[in-house]
Amino acid sequence: SWRLCHLSLEASGVIPLKSLQKLPFESVLILMTTPDDKQLVTHINETRHRCTAFLGGRVVRAVRGKLPVDLVFEMEFDLNASLAHTKGTIVQGGFVAACLDDACYYAVAFQTQRPDLDSFVLESKINYLGPLRPGRSLCHVGLLHLSSRIVVAEASIFQHERTAAKGSVTLSLVPSDTALVSNEAMPHGLPVEPLQGSPESDWLERVQQ
Repeated sequence: SWRLCHLSLEASGVIPLKSLQKLPFESVLILMTTPDDKQLVTHINETRHRCTAFLGGRVVRAVRGKLPVDLVFEMEFDLNASLAHTKGTIVQGGFVAACLDDACYYAVAFQTQRPDLDSFVLESKINYLGPLRPGRSLCHVGLLHLSSRIVVAEASIFQHERTAAKGSVTLSLVPSDTALVSNEAMPHGLPVEPLQGSPESDWLERVQQ
């Protein structure tokens, strides 16, 4: 059955056999069943990367377009006060940039639905239009261009119906053995163990819950 899955997908022209052979069986099954948008959103949220969990990120709305420019993609982030300066009232700009970067990554993965590909940022330009406060915010992503190697995306992050930042991101598509649908679920939390009783420790406990 494993070989039949390979042959079926190769014959359809979806993914070449050389790339399919590198994927785990579960990933090929996902491709064979062609999950709808809702199923794929659930899968993304269940297998999100550790950095995404750290930012409190999850996909809340996604509709794949026939053309890349038709994509509708929204992610929610829940940033803790420990990531903010000015007495914990304004989120540090690097974390805002990380949210925009993260949302663009998942938007590309959702639109392409190619588990043999991954993406990384070549260039990003961000305009900070106002302070982003700790708590929940919403990021919208649109794809301006998608080719076999290059993606140009545009993302904005909102809070209380106000735009806090807007950016354009250029990504490169590269072959990968660990793309979206073949990722193992990673433990949610910080990349290092925080000190007990610290703001990071409280944040870790909240994320894990």
